[in-house]
Amino acid sequence: MTARNHTEALREESSATSEFAASLGAQVSAQRQALEQERDSLVPETAAKESIAAVLDSQLRSYGTLKDDINGDLGEVHKTPAGIDLDVLNHGGSVVDVTGWGADENAVFAYARQLRSSGRFSLVVLTNTNIDGIKTAFSLVLYK
Repeated sequence: MTARNHTEALREESSATSEFAASLGAQVSAQRQALEQERDSLVPETAAKESIAAVLDSQLRSYGTLKDDINGDLGEVHKTPAGIDLDVLNHGGSVVDVTGWGADENAVFAYARQLRSSGRFSLVVLTNTNIDGIKTAFSLVLYK
């Protein structure tokens, strides 16, 4: 192969390589444009989902605070002195209803005083007592 033939072959190869590179460049550009369009079409959907996630996160955090508050209330209610047995607890957020049995009236009053002095409740109301000869049934309403 002569130098002239070799040069001609290299030019043809260079031309083919340039055409191939230009073709690849056009394909890459088309793919980049398609991806950018797809990304742009997903932005509103992503924003909406991020907004929903933020709302859910806020709700879950508030539930955590509420859970801690309720657990604190119930923890205080369950600190029963000797002679007190709890029957039903109903926590309604700002009001807690407690029913149970006491060994006698003195045990029930001591329990009510204990709850009042805990500082957890703004008002402790003894709504009902009933002595059945053995134990004293009671109902308390605790206001936050």
